[in-house]
Amino acid sequence: LPLLAGDDPRQQVKWENLHGTGSTEETQFLEQLKKMGCEVRIEQHNGHSDISFRAPTWRNIHLHDHAAAEQWTAWLQKNGFETDTNTKPSRFP
Repeated sequence: LPLLAGDDPRQQVKWENLHGTGSTEETQFLEQLKKMGCEVRIEQHNGHSDISFRAPTWRNIHLHDHAAAEQWTAWLQKNGFETDTNTKPSRFP
């Protein structure tokens, strides 16, 4: 999969679920999801959080270089997102 600077659409139609413990990594993960415009649900009970998230429509992120595209693609796929890397320059600033 060639990855170049450009747009990286992402989508996650089905709800993904995980258990949270309130860690720093969890907080950062939730912040990233929210920045991407994902739907996020959090229910706290019995000393942990049930976290559900999804992005039912395609979204774009604009990246400046190949390394950033590789990092984002790996992170998104690891977390259940579909990715489709567009290697053409964006029409939008």
